[in-house]
Amino acid sequence: MNGTVTLYVKEYVDDSSITHIDIEQVGLAGIRGSTELRSLDWQERQRSDNVFGEVLGKSRWIAVRDVEDAYLREGWGEEMNRAGAMVMESNVKSVGNGWTAVQIWGFEQVDGDRRYSRHVVVTKEDQRIEARLIYDFQKR
Repeated sequence: MNGTVTLYVKEYVDDSSITHIDIEQVGLAGIRGSTELRSLDWQERQRSDNVFGEVLGKSRWIAVRDVEDAYLREGWGEEMNRAGAMVMESNVKSVGNGWTAVQIWGFEQVDGDRRYSRHVVVTKEDQRIEARLIYDFQKR
């Protein structure tokens, strides 16, 4: 499935040396999606998301080899598996709907081009959905 979503990404390090990644998503016709506010310190935070409702989430830097789930760990290629390379892990749980989403963010080669991508696993009870999101990107 293909769709057009524009992500406006801001990455910065605060006075406590914690990396933050803030992302505003805008879909077709200017429809506002989720706003993602990630603090990469592996501390769980609750927030209200306009698309997903109340969620608890935590994020961190992690080496690909340390990612527990095989689907999330595989397919990253040489760049993300290099010594010292880190990907971002995000773990989000719905407060009231029983689902959990784990994402690994990084860069990979897709058809010969370097792409920002997310490997995603969503679970609810005995259901599991695996997805791979591939983005074009422009660095400003």
